[in-house]
Amino acid sequence: MDRLPGLCPRDTARDTVVRGAGTRRCIESGFEAARQEVGLDEYEVRSATGWDRHMTLALWALALLAVLRATTLPAASPVKKSPRAAWPPSGGPAGWRRP
Repeated sequence: MDRLPGLCPRDTARDTVVRGAGTRRCIESGFEAARQEVGLDEYEVRSATGWDRHMTLALWALALLAVLRATTLPAASPVKKSPRAAWPPSGGPAGWRRP
């Protein structure tokens, strides 16, 4: 690859870059949930120590909520797969003949 996004070395395999890029959405959705549910973005601190403490407590609270949800919510029922429609539909496209 001529150029790789991010700060990875040039000789990084394409599969590794794609896998790393694929985790971005998961990480972003986690931070969005933390902002909405536990106030990750509502800090007013005056020191790095205060910021570290706020972030640690907010992310700990989010993890606790995730565990509580997983243990108290009923298990989801399995998704039933619909039978695949036969192709081609009866008669097939105009002018199509079965062999």
